[in-house]
Amino acid sequence: MDKLTVNKASLGCILDFCANISRDMIICGANIERVTISVAKVFAAYELTDTSIYVLSNYISLAARDHDGAYASRQVSIRETGIELQRLKQLNRLSYTVADQKPREDQLEELLEEAVKVDSYPQWL
Repeated sequence: MDKLTVNKASLGCILDFCANISRDMIICGANIERVTISVAKVFAAYELTDTSIYVLSNYISLAARDHDGAYASRQVSIRETGIELQRLKQLNRLSYTVADQKPREDQLEELLEEAVKVDSYPQWL
């Protein structure tokens, strides 16, 4: 197996993806443990080291180091949450797909945009 290389721009793409999918999962009603596991799997898939994953229901902090020693972090505040099980199912599936297939880092945000395209229903439903 070829050694996976992650450059500085790629590290940023991976962290952006993980921060965004984490935020979206929390907003949709995911529990903190599910979000933490999803991010850890993506970090492991891209062979990031010195990782830090800190998730609360209103705040996310992620950090990691790539093979070249570059270190980066992302922090996200979450203002509102709800329950959108269909969207959460899509996001959860996406996190496992990314961990298994390791798509190019520049494709991650596009995959996330596609995953959240599900029908929304009125609150009373």
